[in-house]
Amino acid sequence: MSSAAAKRNVSVLICLFLMVSFFSLAAPGQSLTVSALASSYPLTEGFESYGTQATGYTSPMGSSVTAVQPWKNAVGASSNWSVGEESVAGATYSNHILKQTDASTSAAYVVTHDYWGSSQPEITSQSITISGKLKVTGANSTYAGLVAKYSLMNGSPAYYRLTMKKNSASYQFYLEKVTGSYKTAVPKTAGTTNASGVSISSTTLNPYFDSLGYMPVQLNVIHNIDGSLTLEGYYGSTLVLSGTDTTPYATGQVGLYSNAGTTAFDDVQVALSNASGNPVTAPAVTGAAAGSGEAQLSWSVVTGLHYDVKRQAPGESAYTTIAADAATNAAAGPFTYTVTGLTNGTAYSFIVTARSNDGQSADSAPVTVTPQQPSPQIVVHNSTELGSALSAANPGDTILLDDGNYAGLTVTGRNGTAAQPIVVKAKNKGMAKFNSSGLLLKNSSYITLQDIEFAMTSAGNWVRLTGSHHIRITNNYFHSPSTTSVSGSSIWIFIDGSGSHDNRVDHNLMENKLDRGKFIVFDGISSGTGPYEITQHDMVEYNIFRNTVSRQTNESESIRVGVSTLISLDAYATIQYNIFDHCDADPEIVSIKSGSNTVRYNYFIESLGSLSLRAGNSSSAYGNIFIGNGRTAPNPTAGGEPLGTGGIRVYGENHKVFNNYFEGLTGTVWDAPLTFTTGDKDDMLNHLDTPGAHFIAKNVTVANNTLINNTSGIELGYDRYGIPPENLTFANNIVVGSQHELIKIMHAPVGVQWTGNMMYPQQGIPLITGNSVPLTASEVQVVFPNMKNEVLQLSPQDYGWLWTSSSYERLRTIPYKKLSTVSPAINASLGDYGTSGAYGFVTLDMEREQRTGTPDVGADEYIPAAVNDASAPVWPAGQSLSQASVAPREARLQWLPPSDDTEVVAYRIYRNSVLLDTVFGDELSYTARALEPGETYVFQVEALDQGNHTSRSHTLSLSTPGYTGITLSGLPAQIALGGTPKQLEVTLQFADQSTEAVTTGAVFASSNPNAVSVSPTGWAVAEGLGSASLTASYLGMTSAPLAVTVYPSSQQTQIVDADTYVDNIISANADTNYNNATEMLVKYSGGRRDGYLQSSLPVLSGTVDTVQLRVYVGSVETGSDLQLYGIIDDSWNPATITANNQPEKAVTDVYLGQVTAIADNSYVTFDVTKFFNSQSDSTLSFRLTMATADNMVHVKTREGTDINQAPTLIFTVIHP
Repeated sequence: MSSAAAKRNVSVLICLFLMVSFFSLAAPGQSLTVSALASSYPLTEGFESYGTQATGYTSPMGSSVTAVQPWKNAVGASSNWSVGEESVAGATYSNHILKQTDASTSAAYVVTHDYWGSSQPEITSQSITISGKLKVTGANSTYAGLVAKYSLMNGSPAYYRLTMKKNSASYQFYLEKVTGSYKTAVPKTAGTTNASGVSISSTTLNPYFDSLGYMPVQLNVIHNIDGSLTLEGYYGSTLVLSGTDTTPYATGQVGLYSNAGTTAFDDVQVALSNASGNPVTAPAVTGAAAGSGEAQLSWSVVTGLHYDVKRQAPGESAYTTIAADAATNAAAGPFTYTVTGLTNGTAYSFIVTARSNDGQSADSAPVTVTPQQPSPQIVVHNSTELGSALSAANPGDTILLDDGNYAGLTVTGRNGTAAQPIVVKAKNKGMAKFNSSGLLLKNSSYITLQDIEFAMTSAGNWVRLTGSHHIRITNNYFHSPSTTSVSGSSIWIFIDGSGSHDNRVDHNLMENKLDRGKFIVFDGISSGTGPYEITQHDMVEYNIFRNTVSRQTNESESIRVGVSTLISLDAYATIQYNIFDHCDADPEIVSIKSGSNTVRYNYFIESLGSLSLRAGNSSSAYGNIFIGNGRTAPNPTAGGEPLGTGGIRVYGENHKVFNNYFEGLTGTVWDAPLTFTTGDKDDMLNHLDTPGAHFIAKNVTVANNTLINNTSGIELGYDRYGIPPENLTFANNIVVGSQHELIKIMHAPVGVQWTGNMMYPQQGIPLITGNSVPLTASEVQVVFPNMKNEVLQLSPQDYGWLWTSSSYERLRTIPYKKLSTVSPAINASLGDYGTSGAYGFVTLDMEREQRTGTPDVGADEYIPAAVNDASAPVWPAGQSLSQASVAPREARLQWLPPSDDTEVVAYRIYRNSVLLDTVFGDELSYTARALEPGETYVFQVEALDQGNHTSRSHTLSLSTPGYTGITLSGLPAQIALGGTPKQLEVTLQFADQSTEAVTTGAVFASSNPNAVSVSPTGWAVAEGLGSASLTASYLGMTSAPLAVTVYPSSQQTQIVDADTYVDNIISANADTNYNNATEMLVKYSGGRRDGYLQSSLPVLSGTVDTVQLRVYVGSVETGSDLQLYGIIDDSWNPATITANNQPEKAVTDVYLGQVTAIADNSYVTFDVTKFFNSQSDSTLSFRLTMATADNMVHVKTREGTDINQAPTLIFTVIHP
């Protein structure tokens, strides 16, 4: 500042301003008055006491905090802070300032005024106002700001900051909470408009800068009665940001912030306030130009308050009321008032006051609106014209793309407004196409891209939003050109950079993605040393994503929100009302890698993968519908299980999964309808050094979901990583299935609660496996839910693309099931659904209908309706129930549907007059299993309708085929002394010519154990030369004898001709050939390293009894195994084989066994006789693989230094 006297005068003025501010400004939802100000306040710092340019300066920071050196360096190097002077035009004094002089773009600095905090400690814990003058003296993208609540938390800086970032034609304002190198926006206060990162044009800000280029900035820190903290940020007298933190920092110092360039600060002040109740709070108002001569004012209406609008035109000395009680009869919530009759180009100032019987609020912060004549539409014909039009675009401009092809371009710093966005759209929908290079919108806002076709020939990012906000991408068509190769990779929409937020992607069709990569990625700043940040409050809705490439190894999610380095940050993204159809490219269709996101009301149709809450905390997944229709696909990983359609997989803490519907899904392990695997880390916030870890699911509530006819149900603790999930609650879910147990526990969670669930295992499958204590009826009630058929009709208004071609017709309707009038799930939920109850968040159902009274179990809330069902179902005359097929142990029944005046909701199957099972009303067949051969059974089917009426079909009597005898096989007439043991096979024969293997359970005998002995499990061993007769007995039947003679033998060995391995665990190795490697690396870990061996057959003299493959293991990780398959395909070339061209797994592959007890430096031997005997050519090929995960075996190859360790075939030959 200037001289001390001048400084005192300025201080008085600022003090008065602060006092007025305290009386007139309050956090939305909380009133604030000043009952007392400490006599020592405001605290002021004008940087006058540290010397002059003529006398020399002392540093405001010393080795310890004192009154003379009150500032403390908190972040960055203290040497970069110094006091300086600036000349004041027409004055005899100079302005004293504090400068941060580091011009580098990668350094952040914080200094705190600890002397104030120690001498007046109340400012560290009470409501305060911090103000100061800030100037960015560095280049664009430099930040300056105010700091509050600074402290060290676990050794890392923790604080709030209000910052202004300099851009070329604007400043962006941020209100952020910082923990170490991570930052997140303080959530917007209810009723306020702007989000952190809001951009204010320089034109708007210019009147607020003083003659030296400083911007007066103010940060109110308000402790609310409910324990939350509200922070309000102002430039001048204008409220620009308001945020409320419900988990706030309680105490800390005030300070200054600088980042990415040089800055200067002056006139820093702190004032203290005490909060008390004032009945009426001023509204937070925003304004924007509307139509010609119009201004649009917006605020949030509070019930019981009346609002008056006042205007001040240029030249007027006071505000004039132009609308009394402007929000008459308006509902509570957002409200917009339009002022008409204004002059275009004239800046008007508006304020709004609120009043009630308790009094009137202070004026709102004034907003300035300049009405404009609507901009004309501009037609462009190529990318050059488009670039020029965008460079000159003003808020409200519409740029029409004429028919034709366009190349991508970069747009920087173009900003529309909420009321007048800049719109870029095709003149004729779909006729303007971006077909080469990417479109980048950088540091821009309020721009809409509409009705355009995107079909880029280049990889990379098609549309990229960097440091931008309020960009809308709507009603466009994205697809891969037909020439696209799967080896390429593209991201169709990529959002990153600092300050990105509130972008919207809606009503687009994105289909036929022929390469790897993603449809949409939400990122931020995710690399380098930080501070990291993530784009926030973005929305993806009403889009159609369909038809990706087949399963890739990784990095091909349809949507990814965040990335490993950002998992501790909250993105607040919303993904809703989208269709995901045949999105198969990645196990994670939607991958959530950040916190506080919402995924709701989406439709996942026949997509091979899952919605994965992969990392991050406190997200919600609700109201989604997953329909599998039984779809599966071959696994591209050799030996892998078939791919299935999945549901929701959960990692991380404090998630809520509710109101979701799953039907006909085929996934398991990673892709079960509800999947909670083990993890390799607990407590994400304390393990940010391993962001790629699988953090266990913890404190997760799974409530009111419905699972119908899926291959799997709820799977807990698949033991891939070792640490079990913790504190899981499963409440009031419906599960019905017939294929596997409804609940599968592989590694028991630590603390799992079951309450109010209704489940019905069909076909005699278990309700639960892996549990140590049976479930009680209050935890899981075994009862059929009696649900009716329903069809969801999608709207052409919401999903217009589905009506552009008949190929989309199958997606227009989605069949599902909901509760019938006779469902036991109605009004049956257990637990507290009150506002603050454990399940208080379940207020609606999957159809967004209100939960009422005691909520219903499952995803659907039954809405009472008149049901005119006066009579029971009527079965057709004649043989309505018939036998479709019968086998010794099962019979398939089928029936004709009865007629009914409403709908049959269930069929009950009776066997010998005892209830056997129940199926849904749309099922007209049933396979009765666990029957005994040679028995007669009587079946009957009972139909149940919505009037709770029942009627039974006629009875059906059927008999299963009986036994006719057993046979013994598996051993040739001649075997070798010294050959391997051979498994005998016992086959049970039935009257219908069918057979059944019954080796287990048979009893074996040998007439000459000295020649051939037989173990209790049927293994025949040559003990000495001679002959024997072998027999087997089963169920009182004895087989015909099997004669066998033991002869002398010899052995012949042959080293394999080729051995190598492939690697698709690491994608970069997928095209690498390892034919010359001295070891085969065998591992299974999200992909496979499999070994391959090939050998021609030698000339053999005599009959071959046994063929073995012997390999040598150099080293092995604990828990590893080896499996061997014989493969029919011998066409692969050892010199060229890679993971990408290896032989596919085939049904003709022959499983040759598994070895689990493997030691370092040991031989492992497989019996491959069965495969040798099945081959007619002169070559044998093998695949060496592994079943267990995350272990590795090193197998020596023929290229190694010791030929005795090379893979070798051992032939045992009979010599009669």
